[in-house]
Amino acid sequence: MKQILPAGVPALRAALPEDPMPDEYNDIVIPQDHDASPLREEEYFVVCPACGQAFDIRCMAEALHHNELGHEPYDLDS
Repeated sequence: MKQILPAGVPALRAALPEDPMPDEYNDIVIPQDHDASPLREEEYFVVCPACGQAFDIRCMAEALHHNELGHEPYDLDS
């Protein structure tokens, strides 16, 4: 992932990690083709490589939860 920072901030640029997301997060693929036919219901669910829980990519709360580093499985009862 390329960092985009103002050219006048070299100290800040040096302090950032090269890739802030671990490799397992790069394996999650969310469909981007807006011209494609709608997905089947099961295609909206992906398995989080960090905690192993399946989640619905249409649910913003679940998607944001699984985007956090070091998270536990999402509490579906809340």
